[in-house]
Amino acid sequence: MKKTEKVSVKLYEDGYERRPDADKFGLSDTKFEIKYDSNTYQIEDVGPADVFLTSTTLIAAGAGVISAAITGAFAYLANRKGGHITITGKNGVSIEVPEGTSKEDIDYYIAKAKEIDADSLLVSGSPENRKGKKKGRI
Repeated sequence: MKKTEKVSVKLYEDGYERRPDADKFGLSDTKFEIKYDSNTYQIEDVGPADVFLTSTTLIAAGAGVISAAITGAFAYLANRKGGHITITGKNGVSIEVPEGTSKEDIDYYIAKAKEIDADSLLVSGSPENRKGKKKGRI
């Protein structure tokens, strides 16, 4: 019997946190248990009006969910023409997947994620890759 894995996915696009779509990351609810966790917080000292932001994390569980999430993150960033992935393990160890990493390297990063007992992915679509902007991370 395969081990049930659990991973949380956070998504940043164009410098803002976005709600990750499970289907865009290959984490459909027919294969994995899916839920969303949202937290709202206030930003202080930004001017005369109160500003509130909501942080949403996709949480997926099931056998093979780590592999599916990493593969989905690669596919998502390929469609965005750039960005990066940070894989973090339960003990806080993290792996930065360099921008421009090829699809052929997916298996390497899946193996590394399993070595560090990964439980979190941070996916950042890079707005700097648009024409006229510098390349780099958010």
